[in-house]
Amino acid sequence: MKKHLLIALLVLVLCIAAGAFAEGSPDRAGYSFREDYDALDSAAKSLFYVEVYNRDFEALASASGFVCFEEHLFVTNYHVIDIEGAAFLRIWDDDDNKYLIEQIAAVDPEHDLALMKFPDGVRYRSLELDSESELKRGQPVVTIGSPRGFHGTVAFGNLSAFPKANERGDFRLIQFTAPTSHGSSGGCLFDDNGKVIGITSAGSDNGQNIGFAVPVSYLQDLYRDWKEQAGKWDIADVTRDTWNQYFDLDCKCDYKDGKVTFRYAVSPADEAMAAADGAPEFLSLDIRVHVYSSLKYAESEVESRVISIPLEKAKGYRAEGTEEFTLAEPLKSFFWDKEFEGVRAEEAAPVTEAPAPATEAPAPDSGEIVPETNVPPQITEEPAAETAEPAPAETDALPETPVPAPAGNRVMINLTGENFRDYFNVDCKCGYKDGKVTFRYAVSPVNGSFDAAEDTVTLEIRLHQYSSLNYAESEIGSRIISIPLKRELGYCSEGTEEFTLEEAIKAFFWDWAIERVLIDGKEPAEGFVLAAEETVAPQAAPVSAQMKDPARADLSWENFRDYFNVDCKLDYKEGKVTFRYAVSPVDTACAEAEGAADTVTLGIRLYLYSSLNYAESEIDSILVSISLEKDRQYTCEGAEEFTLEEAYKSIFWDKKIENADGWLMV
Repeated sequence: MKKHLLIALLVLVLCIAAGAFAEGSPDRAGYSFREDYDALDSAAKSLFYVEVYNRDFEALASASGFVCFEEHLFVTNYHVIDIEGAAFLRIWDDDDNKYLIEQIAAVDPEHDLALMKFPDGVRYRSLELDSESELKRGQPVVTIGSPRGFHGTVAFGNLSAFPKANERGDFRLIQFTAPTSHGSSGGCLFDDNGKVIGITSAGSDNGQNIGFAVPVSYLQDLYRDWKEQAGKWDIADVTRDTWNQYFDLDCKCDYKDGKVTFRYAVSPADEAMAAADGAPEFLSLDIRVHVYSSLKYAESEVESRVISIPLEKAKGYRAEGTEEFTLAEPLKSFFWDKEFEGVRAEEAAPVTEAPAPATEAPAPDSGEIVPETNVPPQITEEPAAETAEPAPAETDALPETPVPAPAGNRVMINLTGENFRDYFNVDCKCGYKDGKVTFRYAVSPVNGSFDAAEDTVTLEIRLHQYSSLNYAESEIGSRIISIPLKRELGYCSEGTEEFTLEEAIKAFFWDWAIERVLIDGKEPAEGFVLAAEETVAPQAAPVSAQMKDPARADLSWENFRDYFNVDCKLDYKEGKVTFRYAVSPVDTACAEAEGAADTVTLGIRLYLYSSLNYAESEIDSILVSISLEKDRQYTCEGAEEFTLEEAYKSIFWDKKIENADGWLMV
């Protein structure tokens, strides 16, 4: 009897232990993924909201994606990246961190799958796939995706059917009843154990609760084929759509005084490429560089040139170098882009016309997206690890001959933040990596050299840092950079300032403005003092000297800086636009001139855009009228607020002088 009791107790203990073990397993009896809220939240952190953009930064579509197989791989639908005009992807995680995609790993158009790579150093937990369990109609399922851009949306449903996706009948989809909307493509279909069984790909606009998913077995086949093909390649397979699956290109383009300098570093995407059977001894990788004079790429291209990059098998298809070329005419603003032109096998090592010495290899990408130019990364190209760089400083339109110094021992020149470009060339650049900002500058006088009375002129530049192109809402800090210009050095200076941000950011953008000018450490009351024997740096004649005709009113966008200093800023938040301005005359004697008008009305036309493609994205234009009173020396500060009919994610803006009424002077 005791023996039977002991056996019964032992069986009971084993049953309790088995039940306790089952509590920690998602496959346990009675477990439901849809009721495990912590598991649902954890799974959502491995999914992404995806936006597709064209080269003009216009959003074309939204979708979803999730991490699979490896911590640096994620999957979405092929039709997401195959949209006409698609140039690059931007993705957001559950914590609103965002990335630009480095490259495509593999695609399967037939089964609507695309396997993508994160930037180097970016890792997320991969989700578990299940293609072995038998699927049955009626079993509960869960979807997580980004329908209509609402990231991490969870929905419940059931499996309803397994329809054929082609005429052969060898490709079947999973049909389910969980609600889906546009933007769900590339999301997850989970079974009730929390394992991914499908990639949501389509829904019915005409029916309710009719969604479709691609079984994960096809995704597993794509991944297996991709791994097996590692190192195997054929030059015929390197095309405009696939080239970055074979080569990693890091490049940068600089411009100064009409000369373009293109620096590059190339390496194979797979180290085994050079060791593959039949790999060519020599290759030429052709990259076409496009040069533009504005961000309106469609209208402003001034030149395109093919750069041939020589690659040798003996060197592992690695190369670094520089190509330079001169534009037919100098540009005030410089923008650029690149695209794959082709790849050719060569019988001997390619020889460039003017081989350049190797440049320092760019540091490996750490995962932060740091564009250093206004170049949108291509979806089939690794984005250039650069930051947006302004064009070299340009002087305003000035008289052909310098204004001679009037009689006297000294000449007062009102050097300010508004007119400093008439006197100094300022060329600067800002780089960002791993939380550290590096600001490089070079300053020199416009007229080459002049002999001033002051020992030191200090130029203070305010450097603004942003986490996105929406400057109005994303400024993370600003810092004053003081640049000393010494008399004995001809008021020339070059240098570097480095500082570390309090928090590392994924994307880095920057802008700068002159804060003030100090003479021997003090802010001058009357400006920069030059020796009498020198000629004044070229500048426009004072307003009072130019406007002799009382009826004359030739103020325009081209010459308004000859008459007024206009400083303005535009902010945008939740549909409301705030335009702040400060206006003052270039010549403070204007208000004292005989016949000066009591009131001058300056009209500034604001143009608002929803993207950097100004030609196609204008939202509205608004005329802001600024009243300048003679009693106040034509000086005015103020703000105008107005609300847009629709809210936008981002606002870009531009301005021009519309009119100037009432300006009368003798």
